[in-house]
Amino acid sequence: MARQRELSLMIAVKAAPVPTAQLQESMCVPGIDLGSEPGWIRLFPIPFRDLADDSKFRKYEEVTLHGKRSDSDRRPESWVPIEGSIRTGRFFGTEHGWSARRDRIASAGEWDMCDLIARNRSGSGPETPSLAVVRFLVLGIFWPPQSALQPSLL
Repeated sequence: MARQRELSLMIAVKAAPVPTAQLQESMCVPGIDLGSEPGWIRLFPIPFRDLADDSKFRKYEEVTLHGKRSDSDRRPESWVPIEGSIRTGRFFGTEHGWSARRDRIASAGEWDMCDLIARNRSGSGPETPSLAVVRFLVLGIFWPPQSALQPSLL
């Protein structure tokens, strides 16, 4: 696997920033790989507040950057962005029933939670996914109860 390459992804999550020893604060940013082999990419560290304005991105926006494999994080999705390389691209909107977003997320595949837990029991490693789309099943439990919903929210 290449230690460094250009990455293109659709940002799916922007985690809350946390203080770090090296940076004032940093965040973990998972997204869907838009390259030839769709899957998950985790970018860390992203010093979001310190990025140049033209490098700041939104959820569901395409981002291209140069990244390298982390020396300390063995998870297969993890990449360290090379400073100054982040470029924003198109925004995947909600038109046509969110199809642009939904198609990209579906391309990453779907996992069963039991399989993910089983694969991660022995710890992280190059063949152990730590990010996934997991479909959940609602078993007829409604919260909050429908009677508690305000008419303006229905």
